[in-house]
Amino acid sequence: MKKIYGILLALIVIVNSFFVSEVSFADNEEDVSSGKTSTKTENVENLSNVSEAKTSKPKLIIDNYSVRPNPIKAGEAFDLTISFYNTNKNKSIKNIKVVLNSSGGSTMDGSQSEDDSPSRTGAAPSLNGSVFMPVGSSNTFYIESIRAGRKAERTIKLTSPYDISPNTYELGVTLEYEDSNNNEYVVEESLGINLYQEAKLQIGTMPAVEGEAGVDYPFEVPLYNTGRSAVYNMMIKMEGEFDVIGDTYYIGTFQPGSTESFATTIIGIEPGTTKGNLIITYEDSTGKSHEIKEEFTANFMEMIQEEFDESMIEEEKEPIYKNIVFWMIIIAVIVIIIVIIAVVIRKKKKNKENDELIIDDELDDKYDTKEVEDKSSDIELTQRIDTNSLEDEEDNEN
Repeated sequence: MKKIYGILLALIVIVNSFFVSEVSFADNEEDVSSGKTSTKTENVENLSNVSEAKTSKPKLIIDNYSVRPNPIKAGEAFDLTISFYNTNKNKSIKNIKVVLNSSGGSTMDGSQSEDDSPSRTGAAPSLNGSVFMPVGSSNTFYIESIRAGRKAERTIKLTSPYDISPNTYELGVTLEYEDSNNNEYVVEESLGINLYQEAKLQIGTMPAVEGEAGVDYPFEVPLYNTGRSAVYNMMIKMEGEFDVIGDTYYIGTFQPGSTESFATTIIGIEPGTTKGNLIITYEDSTGKSHEIKEEFTANFMEMIQEEFDESMIEEEKEPIYKNIVFWMIIIAVIVIIIVIIAVVIRKKKKNKENDELIIDDELDDKYDTKEVEDKSSDIELTQRIDTNSLEDEEDNEN
């Protein structure tokens, strides 16, 4: 039994010495990122730890990254610094190949960029290619090795299309590496990089403010969003040594390519020349606040008062129904109308009487003619009777 214990103890000592030498060799490798070397010796406490160290797989991750400048304006070059971390405490990794890929123009939420319109140069943004393109190098770089539990940093210069929509875009990173036993591994990582477009607001021609003090003067100025990004919480305000009717106007979201206008009314307080300011505040796509202040000059003159004849003012102010001439005219018109109506009625009545007289005369003539005819018939009849009587008498005498 003692022999068996002795053999096991000898085996443990041999394995322990072998593992310590291997770890020391790995820890003495050169750190590529820092250019320094260090020596570290670790003791293995038991056989189970030795077995775990031999079977575990080294993992390479991106534990941190940064960009400069930040935020990144679309179309401008920027530096991307990536930190690679070997999480394994016992094994180093080697032959590390890093490939950057941003094909398709996808955003971090998985959607495609909305900017598919032609650019100012006539070509569409390269959304079907790469959003991020390397400057002065390829999209691949090499790291010789990273020791166990250590990190390595690399910096690459990238750029993007200048007419791409502001958003957070995905940059894919492929990591290929080997462990000390030449086992190959492939890891896919992704980074989110935010791009913004510079907000460009243009104020149209400011109107010349010239008028009389105390008189309403209309004021209107056009506004243009000439950039490729919307602005948010946009508000316009006017200030100056004059009264303003509606001095504040809230637009909210001002879309690119849109036009707005600010219209108000200015009232001069005192004659003279004074200064005014048109103030525009808004937030860009990154949430940064901006303010534009446009100064203008207002010239107010003293109000000109015209002189009027007091009698004319009184006459103008007197109601027309209180004027005696008005009523005389009204009465005269009424009298004329009554006379005309009376004449017309009388004329119609006279015409009617004349018509009746003519009818009566015609009837009288008819009656007289008939009476004469009747009398003539009677006379003729009488004469005939007398003649007959004479003839009878003569006959009797004979």
